[in-house]
Amino acid sequence: MIFAERPAILNGEITVGPQWPFEQTRGTTYMIWRIVKYLLILLVLAAIALAGYAVIGPVLFPADFAAPTQTVTEQVTLELD
Repeated sequence: MIFAERPAILNGEITVGPQWPFEQTRGTTYMIWRIVKYLLILLVLAAIALAGYAVIGPVLFPADFAAPTQTVTEQVTLELD
């Protein structure tokens, strides 16, 4: 049984309570920092992916990076005195 409480030896003391991964000894601060750490890692990976797309993108997807081109013709009237 996963949820059964059983005796455990922690720091030389026998305790009865939930065992890992259901430990209650770690507070919410630990979990918040863990989430922040994973978000920062995800942000760094996203930045690396964006930089890689900017460098490799024109080679793999040239149409996406090409400037739009079209021919423009207009008549110009010059006033000469």
